[in-house]
Amino acid sequence: MGKMKQLAMDLEEDYWEKASFWAGCCEYRGQFLERMTPHRDKMAHMTNAELDELLTQAWDEKWSEYL
Repeated sequence: MGKMKQLAMDLEEDYWEKASFWAGCCEYRGQFLERMTPHRDKMAHMTNAELDELLTQAWDEKWSEYL
């Protein structure tokens, strides 16, 4: 595997680890989306709309565990 592909995969893995953590810490989806904004550059291959949709799904899944 090329170095660039590995770097992209590492960045994406780090992004989703942060998302998993913050999804459990934020009571509101908007708060969660705002908290993830500084990490946006790790997911440069996705549009904002795509990423917002995936983050919304992740937040919904995390909070459905508590219901």
